[in-house]
Amino acid sequence: MLGSLILYFFDGEYVNSRQDINGAFLTLLLFGIIIAPVFEEIAFRGYFSKIKKLQILSLVILLLYVIIFFNIINLSLFLLFLLLLIINKGKENNFIFIVSTIFFGVMHYNVSDFTSLLAFNSIFFQIGFGAILLWIVINFNLKRAILLHSLINLTTFTFSYFYIINETDFSQKRIENKEIYVEWKKEFNFLPKRQEITISKTSFEAKNYDALKIYRAIQPLDKKQKQLFAKEPFISYTINFQLKDSINANSGLDLDELAEQYLKFSIEHNILAPK
Repeated sequence: MLGSLILYFFDGEYVNSRQDINGAFLTLLLFGIIIAPVFEEIAFRGYFSKIKKLQILSLVILLLYVIIFFNIINLSLFLLFLLLLIINKGKENNFIFIVSTIFFGVMHYNVSDFTSLLAFNSIFFQIGFGAILLWIVINFNLKRAILLHSLINLTTFTFSYFYIINETDFSQKRIENKEIYVEWKKEFNFLPKRQEITISKTSFEAKNYDALKIYRAIQPLDKKQKQLFAKEPFISYTINFQLKDSINANSGLDLDELAEQYLKFSIEHNILAPK
């Protein structure tokens, strides 16, 4: 989560699966400073606490991570980690530490993220972060690692909040051309809000919807949505989108044209982007 948010603001050319951030800011903040640090530290560093119950719990949670986020890389690293523990009879060594930190970094990404060399910028960040937390567990205790993990996530979320508030234009906007008429306004998605959307073959009105969810609502079965991401995290839209009469007359009045025009509009205005 930390690496994903940082990449949003400092590496606009590279897109990975962790940058597809949806949901209310407060919800993800609480998850990032309470739930994620506890589960991740127990899973990836709990074994090195030398507390028997935590060691068992660590392996159980790691197995659950592998099942939930299953891919060949995660499975291979998990099996390698177990093999090293068995060979070394549960004793720690530097190679086990290295595999553990790599596992922590790689677990946060999909296999598809490794198609670009830029993927390794964010993965190395996660690995370095994991190495620091592992050092704290070994030299101090697991509680301090959880606390540091939580504080760093809190710092990143705080920076993200002020960055978005200061850099985003929240004014009402309107465009009209030969094809579409659109009125829209951005809102910072701090708290979960009631979402409303009304769709016809020639228009839609949405309130408190994020940009990608709108496209999914119009074309729920379109595989193209998996290749898109929202360029601005924690931003929802109130939008009135209408096809002009000239389009209506030639399109056969189906949702495909509405979806295509919305996608074109969203890409042109840096709302959505292809991965």
